[in-house]
Amino acid sequence: MTLRPSALQILLLMVAAAGWGVLWHRGGHLALPGQCGISFHHWLDWGWDALALLMLLNPPGPMLMMWGIMVAAMMAPLLAAPLSAGRWRDGLAFVGIYFTLWLIVGVGVMVFALALSLLPGAPLAYGLLIAGLWQITALKQRSLRRCHAHGRDGAMGFTLACIGACWPWMLLPLLVPDRMHFIAMFAATLLMAAERSLGRVRSLKIGSVNTRKFYF
Repeated sequence: MTLRPSALQILLLMVAAAGWGVLWHRGGHLALPGQCGISFHHWLDWGWDALALLMLLNPPGPMLMMWGIMVAAMMAPLLAAPLSAGRWRDGLAFVGIYFTLWLIVGVGVMVFALALSLLPGAPLAYGLLIAGLWQITALKQRSLRRCHAHGRDGAMGFTLACIGACWPWMLLPLLVPDRMHFIAMFAATLLMAAERSLGRVRSLKIGSVNTRKFYF
């Protein structure tokens, strides 16, 4: 059976809506040590007890499940283009690879968010700085270009490109207080959707210098 774009888009929107609904009712925010008054010096003094506290505050199983729901809510609509042509069986395999890789990366993203929370100052400020610097790197531009290829690199290539383009935006909602988590997720989703829908090659000419490609 061949995938029909209209039916697929409806299905992906339903998956995203279900994810947003779960996150609205249950949340999925990390318990950041810095927001609990625990500093980096405390962690150095406590040693392995600090790791036990971290696991108590953020049980790995539930947090990974919430990360998966977060990925489904924020990223599912962006899969419409690469899945618009092909068979259902191939599409399911594509989605399986996509979410599996995002789950693996999610472990690192959540650990990174916890580490940023231990630094002095506002964790969100560090996240915004990282996102801003990543936005102008060659790897970000290359990843975004491969995202616009709409899956021609296969499920693995597309997913890695998507991760390279989007991981800082996925990090930011983890760095805000719990009451702002949902709003930050929505803002990050809009930013990622804008990058995909408005992304295009712009050629800049300065004098006789040849053009250079940028993706926005």
